[in-house]
Amino acid sequence: MITKVRVGSFKSLESLEVELGLVNVFVGANGSGKSNLLEAVGVLSAASFGRVDDESLLRRGVRPGVPQLYKSAFPHKKSERRPHIFFGAENSTGRYEVSLWNPINDPKPAWRFKSENLRRCTGEPIVSRAPYSRVAKEMNPEQGLAALKSVELKEADPARQLLELLRGYSIYCANTPTLRGMTPDQQGREPVGLSGMSYPQNNYLDRYALLYYAKVDGFGEKRGHGGRTAYDDARRHRPARFEGTSSKGPSTSLSPCGVPWS
Repeated sequence: MITKVRVGSFKSLESLEVELGLVNVFVGANGSGKSNLLEAVGVLSAASFGRVDDESLLRRGVRPGVPQLYKSAFPHKKSERRPHIFFGAENSTGRYEVSLWNPINDPKPAWRFKSENLRRCTGEPIVSRAPYSRVAKEMNPEQGLAALKSVELKEADPARQLLELLRGYSIYCANTPTLRGMTPDQQGREPVGLSGMSYPQNNYLDRYALLYYAKVDGFGEKRGHGGRTAYDDARRHRPARFEGTSSKGPSTSLSPCGVPWS
């Protein structure tokens, strides 16, 4: 479990350190930075995987954007004029910190690693990358060093366990069109997809029971899309495996809650 997260110069988060527990709830007004904190961990997750670009960010549920949108919203402060963004995470097994930069006037497809540090819980360094060192100049700036080094680490190594925790991070945000099967989920990550596409497939009893109750409760008013009702649209997307499986005979189609579709 990640116990502490640090963020610097990222969007509305000027300088932040948050201690985490097993369950964490963030409460605040719209625009107060709740989503930015989640996305900051998503950027760190991509960094732990070795590359920070639009593809790796989208896979983790992070909204991609130009570097200027990722930079701090407080550029008037002297401490916030630095060209990079900073992220860090730690737990009882180790610590991982990284700073990234991407020219605002000439943005590149991938963010570049300016500094990177991976340490075990004992303080022993595994990876140390400084921006102006001779070794750093010989490296690919778009490739994370910790991700390459983790291949050499044993599975039980505390530093590798920390990276694995970060790599498994994703922001799940289900939306109604995807839950209804009307819009495909662009990122079908387990267990339910980032937008919830797999939830109705794995929980079809709840889904189609709701459709049935929508019908019997009278939510069948004609609307757009050729005068179809919401129930009509739902029937078009019902699983084919329920066609003709009724105990009343092959000619009847039942919903999973045992009620005829029509």
